[in-house]
Amino acid sequence: MSETLMPKRTRRVRWTPAERAKWLELYRASGQTVAAFCRANEIAYASLWLWLRQSEPAQVSDAGELVEVPMAALCSAAAAAVKVHLPGGAGLEIAPGTDPLWLAQLVRALTPVGA
Repeated sequence: MSETLMPKRTRRVRWTPAERAKWLELYRASGQTVAAFCRANEIAYASLWLWLRQSEPAQVSDAGELVEVPMAALCSAAAAAVKVHLPGGAGLEIAPGTDPLWLAQLVRALTPVGA
């Protein structure tokens, strides 16, 4: 078998926090999709997604304000669940892929009148 057809031998790479931050900075400045950036730089797709998710600060509002939840947080199979606390004390943990229309109906049903 030709050496060019041999599968590339891979090894596990452990990135330092500083290296991860630099990769995130390069990715954000690149304008590329996660997949394209990972291919071009030989970084594991799952690793970059994890770093992105970990780098996003939690979005919390105790004042009853609307908080924007990025669609990527709900659409990605690798995304973590989103936690929502509603007026009246109800709390939800929303799994990625949850139907937004069903979720809207549920939130309306759980939100106290006048809240």
